[in-house]
Amino acid sequence: MNEKKSDNAQWLLTFLHSAVTDKLCTKISCTTCGARKFRVRLAAETQEAFARYDRKEIQRKALQFDRGGDSDIVFMLTESFAQVSPPKSDQLRMRDAAMLLLFDLDRIFLHGGDQFLLDEMLGKSWAGDVLAAMRARYEIDEQRRRDQALRANPKFVQAERERKKAERNKLHLARVARKEERLRKWLDSNAKKEALLPTSTLIDEKSEGSY
Repeated sequence: MNEKKSDNAQWLLTFLHSAVTDKLCTKISCTTCGARKFRVRLAAETQEAFARYDRKEIQRKALQFDRGGDSDIVFMLTESFAQVSPPKSDQLRMRDAAMLLLFDLDRIFLHGGDQFLLDEMLGKSWAGDVLAAMRARYEIDEQRRRDQALRANPKFVQAERERKKAERNKLHLARVARKEERLRKWLDSNAKKEALLPTSTLIDEKSEGSY
């Protein structure tokens, strides 16, 4: 059984390796070629692998795809991907190809009604780790876009100006308060020093100052 699973994963590992070696476009949403060569070759390789696949191993889910019988192929491809474990020396160079495949699978699962079933099936595999990183990056980009849209809102801009003005005023009042406190302490200190001087000394100093 382990050998069968290894065979099921080996075809996909070989495909990803060849896609990188042949320098196929693996850019997500490429506006020049749409990564067509990659996708066409993957479709052909997947069909061949599916013909060899032990159908009893396919994990059937209650997911319904608009493409009907293609759901079995999708699950086979996903299960194969979960077993792919490229050498560490190849993981970085194969990452873009893996991300493109994950992007396409994610759209299929999302369209089927359960986007995060893909995460569940890939688990802690190499592909699962790449998918988790993609989702984290997507959230960061989305938050940045939301922040940019918010900053472009006139009401937000005005509110930010007022907030910054209030913050500057608060800092200014704090500086004034600290300055007044230092002055008060200085006056108190001098008053205490004068109180400790002998009365005659104070009279002499005042007398000298009168000349």
